[in-house]
Amino acid sequence: LASVIAPTIPRQGARVGDVACDESYSCPDDSTCCKTTTGDWACCPFAKAVCCDDHEHCCPSGTTCDLATLSCEQGSGSTPMQQKIPAFATRAFTTTQTESQLTECDPHTTCPQGTTCCFMKTPQKWGCCPLPEVRMVFYIKK
Repeated sequence: LASVIAPTIPRQGARVGDVACDESYSCPDDSTCCKTTTGDWACCPFAKAVCCDDHEHCCPSGTTCDLATLSCEQGSGSTPMQQKIPAFATRAFTTTQTESQLTECDPHTTCPQGTTCCFMKTPQKWGCCPLPEVRMVFYIKK
C-alpha cells in the first residue's frame, strides 16, 4: 500500500448565502443547522432538514427519522439518514476568541481550538472537523 497526501485545495471563504446557526457558527447554503449531542452546531446537507432526536443524523424535509433503522421514512419509501458535519466558525466568532484559540482556514473562516479545518467536497467550502490535526491520507492498492 502506498500513501498519497491529498492535493492542496484553494481556500474558500464563508459566503453571503451561508446559513447562520447563531452569531458564531454557520452552515453552507442549502443546508440546515442542527445541534449535536454536545450542544455544538452541525450542518445537515439538506435545506429545511429534519434534525433527528439522536443529535447525530438528519433527514430531508418532509420525511421522518426512524432511529431504529437509521432511515428517513416517507409514504413512498425510505432513504438512509445523513450524518451531520461540523458547522464552521464565522467572523463574528473570531471577535470573542483569542488567536491562540482559533485555527484559520482562510481569511474568512476559522475553527475553534481542538478542531481541524476540513474542506468539504460538497458544497466546496470549509468546515470544522471535530478532531485536532486531522490529515487526509488516501491509500492506493498496487
